[in-house]
Amino acid sequence: MWFRRLPRTLHVHAGAHKTATTHLQATLASSASTLSGAGVACTLPPDSRQGWLRRLRGYSKLQDPQRRARRRRELAGAAPRCALWLISDENLGGRPAENARSRLLYPELDRHLGSLLDIYRPRRMQLFFSVRSYDDYFRSSYLEWVRNHGYHPFRDHHDDMLFEQHSWLELVRRVHERLPEARITLWRYEDFSAVRQAVLDALVGRAGLVTPPAGTVEVVTRPSLSAAALEALSRLPVAAKREDNEQQALEQMARFPIGPDHPPYQPWRPHQAQALQDRYLADLAAIRETLPALHWIEPETAVRTPS
Repeated sequence: MWFRRLPRTLHVHAGAHKTATTHLQATLASSASTLSGAGVACTLPPDSRQGWLRRLRGYSKLQDPQRRARRRRELAGAAPRCALWLISDENLGGRPAENARSRLLYPELDRHLGSLLDIYRPRRMQLFFSVRSYDDYFRSSYLEWVRNHGYHPFRDHHDDMLFEQHSWLELVRRVHERLPEARITLWRYEDFSAVRQAVLDALVGRAGLVTPPAGTVEVVTRPSLSAAALEALSRLPVAAKREDNEQQALEQMARFPIGPDHPPYQPWRPHQAQALQDRYLADLAAIRETLPALHWIEPETAVRTPS
């Protein structure tokens, strides 16, 4: 049968956005030949976004059995021949703009992960996901939107009532319910510098197979905007093309780089930031308590199962 040649092990790194995903993907891409020689195939942006991701996201919407079967064979035929297939794409569950319109974080992630399981039928499936404190995550997601789509006020992007319901706890529970047999591995973005090598080892299934270039622990692959750069963008017209908006953003970031003279943009009052940080810590504690089988990558250990 056609599915017998599919990879037996599937690793899926699904984000979240703004948690060093681009940095990890660049490191993996630079080691592609080493990984291939070890039987590990990587599907990364931009290759994953040349039609495969769109077809995958449309798969679960197909109602006609024959069209669904054809799409399954088409997607299965795109799978590499390898022992371990690693898919890393933070857009698998949607884009940050979709979060801004939904009461849930990544409202379609569990459904698309279910499609991967249905299409590729791996014997072992593992999901990797990084979480970030809500105050920094919401701020950083907004600035990424501005960078790509032009300026609009933070309050037009951030709905206080809607965002109060955004929760890593809810997302992880929803994914676990959809894929109860899959192993879920999490790490905090705040720990990334300390756990980066352990994350790479877990993603590719072998210690030391991928090693980041020396001296890049603090590299920011997608730098953010200072308050001054955002203010300058607010006085410029929004361009029709994404690349033109990004060019405008890069120019203002070069004029007003984040540093002592130009602090980062901060939409929160101190008490608001603290409340979001407290909610983040409470949600992480609830994940550990209610889902003890999940695995965490932490600075003091490689990968452990909370007890």
